[in-house]
Amino acid sequence: MDFAVGQREPRYDRPVNADYDVALHVVFSDQAAHDKYQVAERHLKFIEQQKDNWDSVQVFDTNLRD
Repeated sequence: MDFAVGQREPRYDRPVNADYDVALHVVFSDQAAHDKYQVAERHLKFIEQQKDNWDSVQVFDTNLRD
């Protein structure tokens, strides 16, 4: 798994979705790694501990590899 975190870049202001402050990109090696992460105790604990800090969450599932 690889990941990166970044803030919205105001210099790239254009007519796209700007309704976020921080983006987290998580890249899994394969579908099995993704599925394991979704139910991992640490992942679920993080959600439970942090969800009150979020106004909303948007998830964009994409496939970067064939």
